[in-house]
Amino acid sequence: MSGSKSETGALISIILPVFNGERYLDQSIQSCLDQTYNNFELIIVNDCSTDNSLKIAESFKNFDGRIKIISNERNRKLPASLNIGHKAAKGEFYTWTSHDNIYENNAIEKLLEGIIKHNVDIVYADLNIIESNGSLRKSINPGDYTRLLFGNSIGAVFLYRKEVFYRNKGYDEKLHSIEDYDFWLRACEHSDFYHIHQVLYNYRIHDLTLSSKLRISDSRENRLYIQNLRRVYQQIIDNLGTANSKEFVDSFMNIHLYKSLDVLKFLKYYIDYLDFLSKVCLKMPALDFDRLKRELDIKLRSSILNNRNNQNFKVLCSILKVRPYMILGYEKKRSFQILQKCLFPRR
Repeated sequence: MSGSKSETGALISIILPVFNGERYLDQSIQSCLDQTYNNFELIIVNDCSTDNSLKIAESFKNFDGRIKIISNERNRKLPASLNIGHKAAKGEFYTWTSHDNIYENNAIEKLLEGIIKHNVDIVYADLNIIESNGSLRKSINPGDYTRLLFGNSIGAVFLYRKEVFYRNKGYDEKLHSIEDYDFWLRACEHSDFYHIHQVLYNYRIHDLTLSSKLRISDSRENRLYIQNLRRVYQQIIDNLGTANSKEFVDSFMNIHLYKSLDVLKFLKYYIDYLDFLSKVCLKMPALDFDRLKRELDIKLRSSILNNRNNQNFKVLCSILKVRPYMILGYEKKRSFQILQKCLFPRR
């Protein structure tokens, strides 16, 4: 369904939080100013940077009236800076970017076109992963939003109606490092999504990015991420209620973090998991029960193939009793490998 004429020329608010981002900030700002869609405001939220970030932002502001700068009086961290920028925004649609990443020139135009054409609340798109010097590493399809419960499939380039932000009551400032994932999950309760299969963004990987620090298992950032991810799942489970709260949180954490499941233990509660997923999908209509159920099957299959502790006759019997489709309904070659590993386990 097409949007109105007023939406087609709508003001877009781009929020750009920055903390000590002088290394790439000029490229990030320039990618906003180079957009083929011109009716936007760029709100730069300087979170008490101690480098030249503020000077760089001010130098651009002097030559482009679409730029606004907000300087926090104290370091507030990303989710609070996002809320500050959003509350100052005057646009009908919002998005945000990072000080080391770069939009494709037509990103805002295509995002707005998608949100209007498909009459949805949130659109997101594919992206490139680039090296510190800007060279291409690979392109990424962030995935299917209907499986958001098991991982952040929205990615780093998106646009949403301002009502999404206010329905969500902003970003949770207690969930630093996972504020975006929590935001999308809560949006599943009231908003429609659409995936644009086109690369519109360049996400830079370098030694100072959060994603790089998260890969270090004993880093402070990784520990905070794990702690806050657990809080997100615990809150969902507490809101919907289940007798197996800890079991469910642990399982969803393992799925999200690509860790192996204890298959025998999981199948013991399999019906309870399905019942819980049906409740989740009622509360979050943007999610899809069959897609989530399939994700469980795929994760269980992978956990058998890659973990010897799951390769035994008892596991096979449990599968055939509780969920035979997990073997019979998917790709035959891998199903045969599962049968082989369970019937003839190696020690």
